[in-house]
Amino acid sequence: MSGPRRNYGGAGRNPPAGENERTPLRRFKSYRDGLLVAALATRPLRLRNLTGLVLGQTLIRQGRVWWIQIPAAQTKTKEPVEEPWPDELVPHLETYLADHRAGIVALRCCSASTASDALWLSMYGLPLTDNGIYDRIVARTCEGLGQRINPHLFRDCAATSVAIDDPAHVGIAFRLLGHRTRLTTERYYNQARSVEASRLMQEVLLARRKDVLSASSSAHGDYRYPIQRFTPAGRGRS
Repeated sequence: MSGPRRNYGGAGRNPPAGENERTPLRRFKSYRDGLLVAALATRPLRLRNLTGLVLGQTLIRQGRVWWIQIPAAQTKTKEPVEEPWPDELVPHLETYLADHRAGIVALRCCSASTASDALWLSMYGLPLTDNGIYDRIVARTCEGLGQRINPHLFRDCAATSVAIDDPAHVGIAFRLLGHRTRLTTERYYNQARSVEASRLMQEVLLARRKDVLSASSSAHGDYRYPIQRFTPAGRGRS
C-alpha cells in the first residue's frame, strides 16, 4: 500500500507516508490521510472537534509543543479540551504543514486573505467537512487494515482498551474521551470485563481439554494403528 502505513497502532513508529505517490496531489492526500488516522488513534477526539481543528485557534504552538485547545462552547459536554498534540506525531504534523498543506495552498493559488486556517484541507484547498473526514478515515482503515473503522469506533476502542489493559485506572477514559458522565465509561468497562471473562473461560476450557486428553493418552497408551492393505476375496495379498 502506498499510503498511510499498515500498522496504525504504531503511529509514532510508522509515520504517515506519501513519498511513494507520483503526483503532489496524491502525496498530499496520502500524507494527510495517514496523519488523520494516526492523530485519531492517539487523540480520539469527537469527529466534530477533529474536523474543527484550526491553526492558531484550537491547535496552537507554544514553544516546541503543539496544544489542542477546544473551548467548552465547541464540545458536546460543554467542558473544554486541553491536551498536547502527541509528541511522536509532532515531526509529521510539521512536515504536513510545511510541505503538504502549504503545497496544496500554493497549488490552488489561495491568497493569504482567502486561505483557510483549518488544519485539514481538501485537495481543492478548502476545509474538509465532517463527512469528508469520516469517508477518508473509513476508506484508509479499510485499505490498510481490511476493516472499515469509523471515527467513533476509535473512541470505543480506546475506552475498551483502557478497561482491559489497565482496569485499575479505567477512570482516565472519562477525561480522555470527554464523557458527559461516568456511566458511559462504566458501560465500556463492563463490556471489556465481559470480553475478558469470555476469553478466560475459553482458556480454562482449552486447558481442561488438554489435561483430559493427556490423562487419557497416559492411561491407555498412544496407540497408532498400522495401515493395512486389504484385497478383494479370492485374490492374493500384495
